Amino acid sequence: MDTGVRRSSLLDHLRWQDVYLDEELIIVTAYKRKNKQQWPVPMTSRLKKELLKLRLQRKNNNPDALVFE
Repeated sequence: MDTGVRRSSLLDHLRWQDVYLDEELIIVTAYKRKNKQQWPVPMTSRLKKELLKLRLQRKNNNPDALVFE
């Protein structure tokens, strides 16, 4: 949402350790064959609001957990 990033990169790979709410930034990871690529993406206020809601709903605060379980 609001990132311009491929849906699969967010749904399959985004972990809480890659979400920086204070900096309003997420680090997106994509895998092509054996190569791992990462790049920063700024978050909009709407995305930040939704991520905060998701974080509050989660019982487990494991930074390795996927954001979209």
